[in-house]
Amino acid sequence: MAWLNLWAAREFGEDVAEATTNVMSTYGMLAARCKYELLDPTIYSSVNYNESARVLAEWQSLVNNAQAVYVQLDTATQTAFFELVLHPCMAGHIVHEIHLTAGMQNTYAYEWRQSANKLAQDVLEFFGEDAALTKRYHSLLNGKWNHILDQTHIGYNWWQQPMRNVLPSLWYIQPSEISLCGPLGVTAEGTNGSAPGDSIYNPVNSDSTQIMPPIDPPSSGTLHANGVSDQRILFSVDWSAAPAGSTVVNINVTNSNDNYGSFDMPVAQLPVNHTSVPDTFSGFVESDAHISIEAEHTTSNTSSAGVAYGIIPAYGRTLSGVTLFPVTAPSQSAPDGPKLSYAFYAFTPAPLANITVYMGTSLNTIPDRPLRYAIAIDDETPQVIQPVPDYTLGALPEMWYTGVANSVFTNTTSHKVGKGEHRLDLWALEPGVVFQKVVVDLGGVRESYLGPPESMRV
Repeated sequence: MAWLNLWAAREFGEDVAEATTNVMSTYGMLAARCKYELLDPTIYSSVNYNESARVLAEWQSLVNNAQAVYVQLDTATQTAFFELVLHPCMAGHIVHEIHLTAGMQNTYAYEWRQSANKLAQDVLEFFGEDAALTKRYHSLLNGKWNHILDQTHIGYNWWQQPMRNVLPSLWYIQPSEISLCGPLGVTAEGTNGSAPGDSIYNPVNSDSTQIMPPIDPPSSGTLHANGVSDQRILFSVDWSAAPAGSTVVNINVTNSNDNYGSFDMPVAQLPVNHTSVPDTFSGFVESDAHISIEAEHTTSNTSSAGVAYGIIPAYGRTLSGVTLFPVTAPSQSAPDGPKLSYAFYAFTPAPLANITVYMGTSLNTIPDRPLRYAIAIDDETPQVIQPVPDYTLGALPEMWYTGVANSVFTNTTSHKVGKGEHRLDLWALEPGVVFQKVVVDLGGVRESYLGPPESMRV
């Protein structure tokens, strides 16, 4: 980061050096998550963890920050800043908008949403913005760099670039027809089915719902048409009034003309888990049967014999990397070597919980010192893991290709985790191991590209 800051100060001035450094380091992290030629509408989840929308929001924030620097510069400097900083941010944002919006559009069409057609139009507009941005770059400095961005970059389906930029598939619905299950549909975060109606994505191929007893005190509300075909409703819970333990609240969703076709009124089920941790606990708290932890957010961090952990900002896919320094340190051992510890609290007992460690991609560059780490829960004997298997010199391990494409190595081990407070310990046994995040799966981890967002920490 220090070098990048010096470069930004030299090229664009001290006043914007820090902001430029932050923009470029963030761009590097966002762009490296998935190579542009590997992007498609299915990479990020449009169903779980609000992943696609969160990724697009990160790109939009990046563009806003880059634009804020751009407008502070004099005209002569703006050109270079656009070429080196602003354009990559804008281009990356637009390409992600095309693919991720197309993915959400496909999901909306599966859910029979009227807004599927609006999202399809948005994708077409982003496609036009992509071409306009290329033209803007080519016109700079009287066309000095004309044609430098001519290579196609949308529609890859093998190693070679497509001959023309091609949009991903878009699925339109017929807007002049009312759905067979009526004009009102309900879908919940984490599902890609819609009720009422038959769908392969619904729990059963009908709109049947088990109606639970009323919850006291009852509540209701009315939404009025506002010209928008979708309305997102966020629920909150008055925990002081919620019953202890786990309950399910049924939320009836009706429309004014009671038109559900040949189906019943849709019902959204809201699971409510009124659980709490002891006042003395400090650490990460389970939700939705998992705990997700960014590696730098340790409960404790111990060093040994001059070897310690350091943070690499904007490394990896979500926040940072944590690795041993100095990089010339000798091999370490567990449990005596430098250790990262994370306190977490579990409500869901798991005879065998799967714990996935996300790491930076690397090879075993020293033959007699392969990359290794150790992991343990509480006071169990540490499991020593070699994430990159031995391989023949001149060849590559099979998992290398997927790791490079996804910009991450993952390795999963199984551990006994009961209800209550626990401690997860990690040891990097070689300086080349870089931890990014850790996910404890108690049975609730959903499919996504980046893994679950970080859990609440108290």
